[in-house]
Amino acid sequence: MPLPLVQKKIIITTIASVALVVLLYNLPKVVVQQSEATDKGKTNNLGSGESSSQNQDSHGVTEGLNDSVGYFRESIAKVKGTASELVEKQRLLSFYKVNNMADSAASLAAGLAKDFPGKVSYVAAGDAYSDLLSLSLKKESAQINAEKARSYFEKALQVDPADNTVKAKIAMTYISTDKPMEGILMLREVAENEPNNEFAQYNLGIFSFQTGQYGKAAKRFEEVVRINPVSVNGYYYLGLSQAKLNLKKEAVSSFEKALKLESDPETKETIEMQLKELLNQ
Repeated sequence: MPLPLVQKKIIITTIASVALVVLLYNLPKVVVQQSEATDKGKTNNLGSGESSSQNQDSHGVTEGLNDSVGYFRESIAKVKGTASELVEKQRLLSFYKVNNMADSAASLAAGLAKDFPGKVSYVAAGDAYSDLLSLSLKKESAQINAEKARSYFEKALQVDPADNTVKAKIAMTYISTDKPMEGILMLREVAENEPNNEFAQYNLGIFSFQTGQYGKAAKRFEEVVRINPVSVNGYYYLGLSQAKLNLKKEAVSSFEKALKLESDPETKETIEMQLKELLNQ
């Protein structure tokens, strides 16, 4: 079962119930630009897998979204074959991601990686397929999307072998499928080699929390907020971990810090509910 998280602006990075490892990768994240896939319709996508993304792309796209997509495509057509084509397509990709059109985003990102090869395009494609992976309820779909994401991240790593965040993203594609320990070991290696890698520390914290290792989880999330003092995700999960450890005063402080950093009313409301429940214990 997914963790009882904030219902708005929850992502990812962030679950499929095919296996614990798949569940882990898709854990909601309190703050994700596109919501690491969960704002409004995005929150629903967390539990609906492939069909939710596809329905939004094929059936649930509003007239306003259609008009916006049409505008972007017209802009792309005007600059096709020029240096501005990549910029315009990247704008469309951002639009797809913000509106949780995961299938469209993955398709466009794959095209960009082919037509404009390079680290930025490879990482964007890997991220897009990771988003699809986070929505995959079926083991087969998860495996396919994990392999696609991994292939693009590996291409990015060939360009820049020293990028530990890309290595951590590759690790997550293993955790989400049938090789969880391989991915966990890779994440630990990244965290050891680069202690300030927020992505690795955060996801190791998520894994520890999901497996009931609340002390280890708290230490990971302490690292996250040390690295990034404005991480709502970090403070929120730190509070959850501390609450599990019966560190009530510390948990209250963490939730209060998350509240101060969060601006979305509905997200704040849910954090406040967690805080109220803790205070009433």
